Amino acid sequence: IYHRVRTGFGLRYCPLCLSVPGMRYFRLEWRLVAVSTCPQHGIMLRDDCDCGAPVIPGRGAMTICHVCEQSLAGARAHQA
Repeated sequence: IYHRVRTGFGLRYCPLCLSVPGMRYFRLEWRLVAVSTCPQHGIMLRDDCDCGAPVIPGRGAMTICHVCEQSLAGARAHQA
């Protein structure tokens, strides 16, 4: 959870899942600690934007970085 006291980022996502039209939402299974890769694509889940900012969906659009305003769907995917 990203906060002044906590240093880790809290919300993870799969950039490939967010790039599918009509499926641009954060999945419940991404929030589970035991899930570190996307079940559909097999890539590691991300918890930040390419610019290094944490994912904070309450600021602005859900799938847009609140710092650099780039789409999270265009973030680099890391193989598991």
